Amino acid sequence: LAALFHDAIYEAGRADNEVKSAELAAEAIARFLPPASVDVAYVRRLIELTARHGKLDDEALDDDARHFLDADMAILGSAPETFDAYDAGIATEYAHVPKLIFQFNRRRFLKRLLESPRIFLSDLFHERLDAAARANLRRALR
Repeated sequence: LAALFHDAIYEAGRADNEVKSAELAAEAIARFLPPASVDVAYVRRLIELTARHGKLDDEALDDDARHFLDADMAILGSAPETFDAYDAGIATEYAHVPKLIFQFNRRRFLKRLLESPRIFLSDLFHERLDAAARANLRRALR
């Protein structure tokens, strides 16, 4: 459910997308699923964690959270042409932001990811996608 709802509400540049998506998930769970069949607080927590990519303390997360967050970032380790299309899409989403401000903030985010010891929190994603993600990030930062 966290994967289904994590970007249910998304408006580029808003700081409350994750909170609103988590609220929508909680409302849907309450409306459509039997009481106590889902750990709503955990679903909310997972969704809200996506707002903190690149700033999370890995040790405070369980394996499910690590895999969930890594799946959300897996595009970074995709084939170069797929990553480039994704990166261009991000620029299009933020076309309402002055170009210099967008570029500054995007570069800062990508640089922080590249400089981190691990882009992916789980061993599974780290082993499979780290090298490709770093190559994509270096190319995007040129």
